[in-house]
Amino acid sequence: MLMLLFSLTSVAQKTNTAALDMNDRLVSITDSLYAKGQRWGEAFNKFYNNKEFSKLAPYRKEVQTYIDQQLTKVGVMKDVGGSEDLRAAMIKFLLYERDMVANHFVPIEKLNTSSTDDQIKAEIDSLTKAAEKEAEALKAVNDAQEAYAAKNGFTIESAKEED
Repeated sequence: MLMLLFSLTSVAQKTNTAALDMNDRLVSITDSLYAKGQRWGEAFNKFYNNKEFSKLAPYRKEVQTYIDQQLTKVGVMKDVGGSEDLRAAMIKFLLYERDMVANHFVPIEKLNTSSTDDQIKAEIDSLTKAAEKEAEALKAVNDAQEAYAAKNGFTIESAKEED
């Protein structure tokens, strides 16, 4: 009987470890995507004054390629410990990001020295509004992550905003 109990405990620990690994793989996607977005933003600031927006293309393509690769990976991942909702939330988030790139990054790249300040402002405002909605999509991932962690017996360290 003790051997059976030990075996069941061992299996449960493996499941929690596998679930934690699944969580970590999915979280690493948002971390990497954030870093790539930061690089795009830094490039935007660099090219803004001279209206050299076409130079943003390599940065956008890096983000776009990463999103497409991750959509494929997450789409074929095997679920672990009931990760279906978390994977679905991540896919939805990545689809939102893909749309944001297509609908906001690409139009900004098309701006040039002939673009008026009003045209540039309109594209930046549009991107800003999309970024606000991005927070909602990311919150859905965070909520699914919290539920997944609770279901699998581990806790999520929450990132504290710095004042």
